[in-house]
Amino acid sequence: MQKEDHIRFSLVQDNTTITGIGFRMADRFHLMTNKQPIDIVYTIDENEWNGNKNIQLKMIDIRSSESIKIN
Repeated sequence: MQKEDHIRFSLVQDNTTITGIGFRMADRFHLMTNKQPIDIVYTIDENEWNGNKNIQLKMIDIRSSESIKIN
């Protein structure tokens, strides 16, 4: 596994920002850069780096959001 295979990101909804990581998801980075709504599946993860701990999202899957039509 190479570092270039991963993406680190920040997601914003309303006034809340949270960081996350997607291991082996670099090929889906384009979904996060087109400024369109996305759906992600994730788990909550505790990240520890240089003695600092914080909560992050660990992305499992991502896709472009689709409108749901209800008849």
